[in-house]
Amino acid sequence: ETSLATDQVIHMTDQNVKDADCACLAKALKAMRPINMKQIYLSNNDIGDDGCIAVCEAAKELPAFDLFYIARNQIGDAGVAGVAQHLAKTNVWQLVLTENKFGDAGVKALAESGPDPAAWPALRWLFLDSSEVGDKGVEALAKACVTGFRAVERLALQDCKLTNKGLGHLARAIGAGALPKCEYLYVQNNNFDVDGKQLLRAA
Repeated sequence: ETSLATDQVIHMTDQNVKDADCACLAKALKAMRPINMKQIYLSNNDIGDDGCIAVCEAAKELPAFDLFYIARNQIGDAGVAGVAQHLAKTNVWQLVLTENKFGDAGVKALAESGPDPAAWPALRWLFLDSSEVGDKGVEALAKACVTGFRAVERLALQDCKLTNKGLGHLARAIGAGALPKCEYLYVQNNNFDVDGKQLLRAA
């Protein structure tokens, strides 16, 4: 069990958590505002947009909050937009949205938050993999990374819907100064060929 008053981590993984449960969690976090709470893990559940947004709205008020891991749920574009709205000005260093339902619209919303100089100051790991993200979403994200998301060290876009065009967007952005601290850019298992791979390698 988790004690919201004293623990640093919330682990509610593989517990069939739904939006209504997230609403209750958010209400408790808002009421208590635990000063020690740093990390929230909600993977392998049945959480949709409403639940994701509720938790993010509450988490942004936690002074120590720095990690949000909500992989393998039912989060769509509206949920990712809510993540951007509520968490961009926090000190989150790891944001994991792996294996959710969002696509280009969600990533565009996330990208729009990036160029703000006060946004995502600590974000080092951004995982958007195993989703419906395609070339248009990556184009928006790549452009945003030229001036924003400067701290990112790992960007995960594997198992998405990218083609050579998407990799070209990434390559051009990197050539323009995007992702200066990036150590790992994961793009495997997408719909590009050797030409797309060469574009990215040349960057």
